[in-house]
Amino acid sequence: LVEAEADVDPGAHRASPAAPSARPARALPAGGAALVADDAPVNVALMRRMVERLGFTVDTAADGATAAEMADRRSYALAVLDYRMPGLTGVEVAQRMRASERSGAAVILCVSAVADLIPPDALDDAAVDAVLSKPLDGAALAATLEEVTCGAPLAAPDALDAELDGVTTAIDRAELDALLGPDVAAKMIAAAV
Repeated sequence: LVEAEADVDPGAHRASPAAPSARPARALPAGGAALVADDAPVNVALMRRMVERLGFTVDTAADGATAAEMADRRSYALAVLDYRMPGLTGVEVAQRMRASERSGAAVILCVSAVADLIPPDALDDAAVDAVLSKPLDGAALAATLEEVTCGAPLAAPDALDAELDGVTTAIDRAELDALLGPDVAAKMIAAAV
């Protein structure tokens, strides 16, 4: 098995959302476009899979600058951004998205391996709707989206939890090959060993 996140707090088993922002709740269109950005390819693959299973069409970026450029060109209903990325941080991408006409109304979540260390008031003016802990958990993602978006469920919680069970912390080699391609998977495994 390959660990999905190298900088994960070993004591964190499930994602725990930080308090959602005071922004007004809004509807999240089913089947809308989503942006997933993280500098770790395994995190991108796993988050993409979770967001797709919630019914979104997903675009991905490997750094903050690319994510911001993508949000300038396309309208997104949802963005799941790594809190710390090269180029621009997730918060900086969120601020740029809020200022844009295309993605200003998006639900924006940040994910971080150190979410518990971010003071609750640190994101009050940061354009982020909520912060989730890594490794990201599909059920916590769905619950946070329900909380931020008028309470409308995105999927049946029991079915979603069962479908995503085990996806967040480890994957086998065949699944890693399928997600990233055998060449990329082999390079990642070699780099991790």
